[in-house]
Amino acid sequence: KIVKSKLIYDSHELFVEKVIFNDGNLRFKRKIWQAIEKTLSPKAELVITDSDGVAIEMKKRYKIRKILPILNVPDKLSDSESVSKKLREKTNIKNDTLIALYQGVMGPGRGLEPLIRAASLLKPNIAIVLLGCKGSPYEKLLKDLAKEEGVAARIHFLDKVPYSSLLTYSTGADIGLLLIEPICLHYKLCMPNKLFEYLMAGLPVIAPDNKGMRSIVIDNNVGEVSDPQDIHKIADAINDLAVDKKKRKNMASNAKKLALSQYNWQEESKKLITAYEEIAI
Repeated sequence: KIVKSKLIYDSHELFVEKVIFNDGNLRFKRKIWQAIEKTLSPKAELVITDSDGVAIEMKKRYKIRKILPILNVPDKLSDSESVSKKLREKTNIKNDTLIALYQGVMGPGRGLEPLIRAASLLKPNIAIVLLGCKGSPYEKLLKDLAKEEGVAARIHFLDKVPYSSLLTYSTGADIGLLLIEPICLHYKLCMPNKLFEYLMAGLPVIAPDNKGMRSIVIDNNVGEVSDPQDIHKIADAINDLAVDKKKRKNMASNAKKLALSQYNWQEESKKLITAYEEIAI
């Protein structure tokens, strides 16, 4: 109001429904944030969020005038970056062993504990790589669990890498894992950047069976959906892709084509630029 500017609210998540608010001690803080959001977001000229599901929920809750889903997708990956041995070099995983990769934030609700419990059910030629876990507070818990389950030898923990080089590591995997658990409304509605990073890396993905991700993964034949809390279904999905090489290669090809044609920042940013131009009039 002071500088007579137009307000844009970028809510890249359904903040008041995040897993942190499952803690009963934070319910009061949640109510405060919800009141602020309810009061101010309808006054914005534009609200931006990261998925159709979150957009629908926010519009319903707050009676927002205009809300625009902008997917958190990566830049296009050049041909020179599309094949990399960095992942195998860092882990010493042999070429005849398939790599099922999880990359990104490590913590509760990300499906990592069920994944480790599922490891004993996987075919012998499959290794799991957790990229970004080493050095995190969650690392010890997962390593202890891997030892308890007798699968420590097939779980590889790697440090974080700069985002600018992340996908050059991802391309060295064979399967991308996205096992976010439905433990809060935000997780049920979110559309993680991890999904689109895997597609750009040319990886078939295993994703949660929710409406938003199913429509991308199944309709475009770029992977499979599974229950991220059921170790048998996780193992079945990974084993299925591992055993069927033709299916895996076809999904990998579809993933790369889909990312280059649609789910990249060069395409997605056009929506954002158009929205800014309309507001600026």
